[in-house]
Amino acid sequence: MGYDADKGIYRYTVRTDRDFIDQGGMTEIYFDANNGAWAGQDLPSGRNAGVTITYWLVSLHMAHVWGLPYRIAVCCMGLVVAMLSVTGVYLWLKKRRAARLKQRGIASYR
Repeated sequence: MGYDADKGIYRYTVRTDRDFIDQGGMTEIYFDANNGAWAGQDLPSGRNAGVTITYWLVSLHMAHVWGLPYRIAVCCMGLVVAMLSVTGVYLWLKKRRAARLKQRGIASYR
């Protein structure tokens, strides 16, 4: 539960059947800070397609869905991307060095 002084509301975050994530909640309920009246809600799914897709993409990006196997898969994919980046730079440096040596060899024969 949190208080937003600018808007004069309390925000209560809960887990409902509309949430995608495994732990915690993304559903927010708003109450007026002055009289405690219901002021609105923010549902992660079911409101409209754009909001639902946005929450799904955020949940997938942060690996908050499908438990530990998905988190391990995302971690492995991140390691593969890092490994490919390092090997790409290594191969580029190796080819650059070979090209420089070849250029120096040709220049020395002239």
